[in-house]
This record gives sequence, C-alpha cells and structure tokens, in this order.
Amino acid sequence: MSGWGWCDAMNIQRILVTGRLYAELAALLPDKRPDKAFRFVAEEELTDDDFVWADAYVGFRPAGPFSLANLHWCIHLARALTRFYGSGNGRRTCC
Repeated sequence: MSGWGWCDAMNIQRILVTGRLYAELAALLPDKRPDKAFRFVAEEELTDDDFVWADAYVGFRPAGPFSLANLHWCIHLARALTRFYGSGNGRRTCC
C-alpha cells in the first residue's frame, strides 16, 4: 500500500515513535493524520507506560523497556527489528 493506507488497514490508533528522528517526525506526522494519536519519545526516555499505551511501535530497533505485551503492530524502519521480532510469535509486523 502507498501513503497511509497501511495504518488504516491495520486499525492502528496509538503510535509510539522513537529513534534519531523522533523530533523531526513530531513536527510532520500529526498534521498528516490528526485522527491518530502519536507519542514521540527519545529512546533513552521510553517507559513501560509508553508501550502499554501504544498499538504500534515505529523505530529503528527495540529500545528502552521494549515490550511486545500490548503492541499489535511493530513497524520497523530498519531490519534490526525483524531480527529481534522474528516470526511465528503471533504478532504482526510491517516493513
């Protein structure tokens, strides 16, 4: 899918964004999708609450207290999450 279709198809509502460009993405993404809730957090400031809140994690790698417990979607911007996340664990990923 192109554009934001993937987000709608996956029924993502709460998106946790981290990584080196989190501040730049915070300036761009909310205006593009005002119907979604975003949380932009530096990797070193991530908390358990961030992962409990989120439907989806967007990042370059697992960071902070990374937890799959409440995440339904893991969108990896690099292949590092694919290696960590693996397959066959009942969770869904999108690249």
